[in-house]
Amino acid sequence: MVINSHVILTGDPESLLERMDAARVDRAVVAASHEGSILMHTGETPADNRAMLVAVTAHPDRLIGCAYLDPLDPDAPARIDFWADAGIKALKFFPADGYSPDDRRLWPALERMEERCLAAVFHMGLADYTFPSAPGARRAPQSAYAYPMRLDSTCRLFPGIRFLILNMGYPLMIEAWSVHHNNANIYLHIGGEGVRFSSLATAYVALGGPGFIPLDFARVVVGTGDAENMSRSLLLAEDSLVRMGCARCRTGGVVSSGAENLFRL
Repeated sequence: MVINSHVILTGDPESLLERMDAARVDRAVVAASHEGSILMHTGETPADNRAMLVAVTAHPDRLIGCAYLDPLDPDAPARIDFWADAGIKALKFFPADGYSPDDRRLWPALERMEERCLAAVFHMGLADYTFPSAPGARRAPQSAYAYPMRLDSTCRLFPGIRFLILNMGYPLMIEAWSVHHNNANIYLHIGGEGVRFSSLATAYVALGGPGFIPLDFARVVVGTGDAENMSRSLLLAEDSLVRMGCARCRTGGVVSSGAENLFRL
């Protein structure tokens, strides 16, 4: 089974399914974003929780849900129960909203997630989204909160949660690789398009590759984000993983066993 571990829905679900079929992808994890956010590189508005749930409910055999969560919301634990009861497999965090991954205020949400066996998807490193701004109503993400190393203590405090660092924490890859190497419940994501994706293998090899920080490729997953050409994105991701030392990626198959473990499929 081929699993696309991270898809950002920007159109209708039927279009996504067509691209999945063209790329020979069996299932895809559809990750929701903030309501009203804008992708900086395309100007498109990604699906929010409502649109994600509609898509996943309509196509449960193909699409897997990942809901956006504000962990500082006092109602976060109750919202987590709602998503778990709805069959959602993961929750997505955006620390650039204004909280650090090791903030103790996240503990009530993480405790409930651990109880409900949900994965935690963290957008670390540079924030590639923004919000409409107007005088007196300005809002912008702050990437300084999203340091991957801040997950080191959190993933130890909540060993029952499997954490995913998107884009290998670009451009803070060394931190992401280090946390991954040090903790068995940290997974890394690679995929998408652009420099955030294409530079990862080059940087890893230049720094010494496995002789620098060994990666456990059983805990590296592939996801195309909002890439329009899913087939091309998956092939490029596989090529990057081969250059990073993943021998089994030479077979030409997308790494999906890690996704099955991460999302408990």
